[in-house]
Order: sequence, then structure tokens, then C-alpha cells
Amino acid sequence: MRLGVNIQSMIAFRALQGLAGGSMIPLVFTTAFAFFQGKQRVIAAATIGGLASLAPTLGPTVGGWITENYNWHWLFFINVVPGIYIAVAVPLLVKVDSADPTLLRGADYLSILLLALSLGCLEYTLEEGPRWSWFDDATLTTTAWVALLCGVAFVIRTLRHPQPVMDLRALQDRTFSLGCYFSFMAGVGIFATIYLTPLYLGSVRGFSALEIGLAVFSTGLFQVMSIPFYSWLANRVDLRWLLMAGLIGFAVSMYSFVPITHDWGADQLLLPQAFRGLAQQFAVAPTVTLTLGSMPPARLKLASGLFNLMRNLGAPSASPCAARCLTTEPICTIAAWRTI
Repeated sequence: MRLGVNIQSMIAFRALQGLAGGSMIPLVFTTAFAFFQGKQRVIAAATIGGLASLAPTLGPTVGGWITENYNWHWLFFINVVPGIYIAVAVPLLVKVDSADPTLLRGADYLSILLLALSLGCLEYTLEEGPRWSWFDDATLTTTAWVALLCGVAFVIRTLRHPQPVMDLRALQDRTFSLGCYFSFMAGVGIFATIYLTPLYLGSVRGFSALEIGLAVFSTGLFQVMSIPFYSWLANRVDLRWLLMAGLIGFAVSMYSFVPITHDWGADQLLLPQAFRGLAQQFAVAPTVTLTLGSMPPARLKLASGLFNLMRNLGAPSASPCAARCLTTEPICTIAAWRTI
């Protein structure tokens, strides 16, 4: 993306980045559940889930520091060194299966295309809807119809294909379907806060990119710090109780942002964000363990992709909801805060 010369080329490189890296998180979860059993699986799921959720809070901090001290163009090189290290370390340290190129012959490329069109148009519709008054805009109406029709066609074809790209029948398992729902809702809550908090700090408080990153970093920090405590509890307490505690705690932590005023800064946001980080760990990790742990090894690869897809759909679903709130009465409040 650093090589992009205009917005069109940056979008193209961004699409290539998603195509190349989209399978990483599902593959990591699949590998962890295939390699680890029992207590080790709980610890692995807690660590992977915590680190995966750390990225949205660590990113603004590192990105803000780079922007303040260098130039925003250097942000696109942030993954070069870790990427090289992982590319070298994984083949040396992990027992990797031999590639089977014959699987490419039976792949359902039409389903992949239908899914890409459906999700791409859906995300565009959700992201741009608040800006262009939703279906009053002809382009949004078209993308919504394309998303719906391609989505229906994808479901029908996937259910009939002998080698589907996604195991939709896994949703017949009650534990798996509930886990996907919880994963989606957790994604909505996490990304809605990630969207609103930096917007508030930048628009109302006038924080710089680095100050915003440092202010929101406490969430990820406390989530990582809670991994050992969660792992200890998870081997002694039913994961369903931990999940319930995590979801309740996450809701309470979100509600703790309600009294926010124009003079809130990093100090006032510390406790609500720290509590949210702790709750996130207890909401995300049990969901991963219970959901993927219910799948037999033969179905785990395709089911993991569906599970992570549901969480990723929470981000484009959260942003328009939050944006919709800001286009009504609260935006008047923000405008009033700016004048104080």
C-alpha cells in the first residue's frame, strides 16, 4: 500500500492485503485446536483471542507514534519485520502439513466469487449508508440488492456443492450457532467503541494521533494482563459461567461510558476501558473455546472460517449504527461541547 499513488491504487492494494491475510486468523485457531487438547487448548484459545483483540487497540498507539515522529506513509511498513519473522519461524518451529495442490482443482471458485461480491457490497452499503441517506441513493440500492442476491446464491450453491468453501451446515449445531452469534455481537460492541472513542477524543478534545492511541491502549493492555487469571479460572470453572460473566461485564463496561462529558480525557477513560478489557477477555476466549471445541476435527477448518467471518461482520455492522447515533441528537451535543 506504500506504493499507492492515488486512492484507487490504495484500494486495490488493500483488497490484495485482505485476500492474502484473510485466512490467517481462521488458520491460527484451526491449528491451535488441532495441536492442543484439554487445559492446553484453553490456554491457547485465551492467548490467541486476547492477542487478536489487542490489535485494534495497539494499532492506534503504534500508528499514532509513527505519524507523530515520522510520516503516516510509514504506517504501511509496520508489518514488514513481523511478517518476515513469522514467515521464517513458522516452518522451522511448527509441524506444517505438506501442500496438496490437487485441492485447487475441486475448489468452488464460483462460491468464492459470490461470497466476495456479497460481503463487499454489504460492507459498502453499511459503511456508506449513513452518509448517503441509505436507499435514497441509487448506488446503495444497487449494492444492497447485489449483496442480497449473491448471498442467497452463495448459500444455495454452498449447501449443494460436494466441496463447499464454508461449512454452513455447522450452524445446525446449537453450540456452534450460539457461538457465532456471540462472536458477532462481541464484534459489534468492540468495534463500536473503537469507532466512537477516537472520534470523541479527536473531535471534542482535540487529541493528536499519538494521544488518542495512548488513551485507548489501556483496553488492550488490561485484556492481555488478564490472560493468566482467565486461564487459571477456565481450568476450574465451567466456561459457560465465565462467558456469562464476561458478557455481563462487557455490557456494564459499555454502560460506564454513558456519563462521558466534554472534559473527559485519558485519566477518566482509564477505568471504563480497563474494565472493558477485562470483560473482553472473559467474553471472547470462552466463546472461541466452546464454539470451535464442539466441532469434530474433520469439520474444524471450514467451521473456523465461518466463526471468524461472523466476528469480522461485527465491524461493518457497528460503524453505521454508531454513525447513525452521531447524525441525530448526539451530534448537537458534540457541537455544543466544542464551544465550551
